[in-house]
Amino acid sequence: MRKILILFFALGSMTLAEPALSYCYWGTQPKNNTYQINIPSSLTIKPAPVGGVLARHSQKVGNAEAIFCTQGDTANMTISHGLQPSTIPNVYQTNVPGIGIRVVASRSILGEQSDGYSFPGQFVFSGWQTPYLPTYIYVEYVRTGVAVGSGLVTASFTAKYILPSNSGLTPSVMSYISTGSTKLENNVYFSSCESQEPTKTVPMGKIAISNIKSSTTQEQRFSFEVRCRGMQPTTPLPMKIYFEGDSKASGLLNLTGAGQAGVAQGVAIELQNDKGSKLPFNKPGAINMDWQRSEIDSEVYRFSGVARYAASGGEIKAGKADATMTYVLDYN
Repeated sequence: MRKILILFFALGSMTLAEPALSYCYWGTQPKNNTYQINIPSSLTIKPAPVGGVLARHSQKVGNAEAIFCTQGDTANMTISHGLQPSTIPNVYQTNVPGIGIRVVASRSILGEQSDGYSFPGQFVFSGWQTPYLPTYIYVEYVRTGVAVGSGLVTASFTAKYILPSNSGLTPSVMSYISTGSTKLENNVYFSSCESQEPTKTVPMGKIAISNIKSSTTQEQRFSFEVRCRGMQPTTPLPMKIYFEGDSKASGLLNLTGAGQAGVAQGVAIELQNDKGSKLPFNKPGAINMDWQRSEIDSEVYRFSGVARYAASGGEIKAGKADATMTYVLDYN
């Protein structure tokens, strides 16, 4: 008798350890559990800020199949594509600079993305609900950087909607598979802009203190060109520029090592563009560069400026009078 009782209790423990079944049932059972996502051969990029959608493809899937589950049950969304994550949530890097890819699904009959799933992600049932399985799959091409390229983007992925564990329903997994590629046409953004002269030296010469006091210092003119690649616009895009350096006001650059022994005092370098505008040292004040010409694979812009020594206040003393600044291109 004693052994029988021990065996009875052991069996009871095993029964209690059995995981509870999720209580789910179909409102409308799906006829298919695998859908092929047909990526278009080409899409045209539209303007968007960093993090915004440059281009989008949507495809209807299923027939608004519904699932009922109790509170706390969880459906999981997974995606596999072999891509590296970007700095933007659920957006993955592609082979084209400045463009990432994101896959989302709507659970609305009309396909609104405001009521959707993200891949990867989760959906936790809250009370009795009727969330439809994915009704539309969206493949989004997201801007991830300032420079935006163009070209063939591979969109091979397998996205899955996995029903709550132990629901007992069939099918238990819905799969959405893409094996295509899309050529993204970029007529909006440059893929890169660079100067042919990474460092520009402007010889200022030796200037008498008397000329600085009388504001008769000689002007030194300088210029440089910037080549921007990635597209051939019919109308050149506006290219703006501003500067970074030790400056307390627009158009005035402090000397390197100001206040140190051997450095001139009471002197700064006054800077303007060739139209007489003071050079800005912040992005809001950025000024336009002049478009020069189109080349085979680029658009060429030119900046022309003028530099001269000027009094900055206080006693003027002789000494070394060098300064440096960096230009920043703004083609957002």
